[in-house]
This record gives sequence, structure tokens and C-alpha cells, in this order.
Amino acid sequence: MMSEKIGTALIVALTSSALVGASAAREVIVPAGTVLRVQLENSVASDSSRIEDVVRGHLVAPIVVDGRTVVPSDSPVIGHVSQAVRSGKVKGLARIGVRFDSLTADGDRYAIQTRQWTRIAPSTKGKDAATIGLPAAGGAIVGGVIG
Repeated sequence: MMSEKIGTALIVALTSSALVGASAAREVIVPAGTVLRVQLENSVASDSSRIEDVVRGHLVAPIVVDGRTVVPSDSPVIGHVSQAVRSGKVKGLARIGVRFDSLTADGDRYAIQTRQWTRIAPSTKGKDAATIGLPAAGGAIVGGVIG
């Protein structure tokens, strides 16, 4: 069974503008399409994660708007598993999807919306055929020599 484990940095993008700022005097709008680089703090996998499982991470790089850092790196982000599909026994590739919906900056929590970040496991069709075919061929050779 194939599972896609994610433990490295992800790149997600905001789908709508988010308002971020430490106080009303310093409101900043982070534009839609802003890329967030996130390092996961817990792992997710297609064979063990369930939809709505909490995903925690932190920003690897700061969010910069108009040349000014508005959210520092290491700021916490929280999201959820939005898709978890195990690989099929005969066909179908494993998939895992994650969305983030909360960002904490300067002690304040803000709602955000990101596009779904999805990873699809690579096909193992050739590997599966070799795994099944080689023992079968080996059995035929041994049977011929012994018989």
C-alpha cells in the first residue's frame, strides 16, 4: 500500500485577501495569490490521515507586502486535511490534500483561505508487475529443474 508522507516545506497560495496587522493603526491587506512556504509540524499520510484532521505548521519565510515584512517567519499556521485517498489494490493512486485556514502573527490569530495543496503518489505499475512477475518466473524455473 502506498502512502504519501509529507514532512517537508509546502508551498500554498492564498485564495482571497487576508487582513493582517498587530493593531487597527497598522492594518495590512495580504493580496490573494500570495505564496506561503509552510513547514509541517505533524505528518499526514494518505493511509492514516482522515479528512478534517488538524495540520499544524509554521512559515518558513516571512510574508512581505510592498517591501515590508508583515508576518515574520516561524509564525504558526493551522489547517486541516481536505483530501485523503488510499491507493487502490488494483488501480487508483494515493492522494493527500491540505488547506490552511488560520495564521497567528504578533499574538493575534487571523482567518485565511488557501488553495488545496495536493500530492499524488507516483504510479508503481511497472514495479508491481516486476514484483508479481519475478517470483512467478522463479517458481517456474525451480519447478522445471526439480521435475
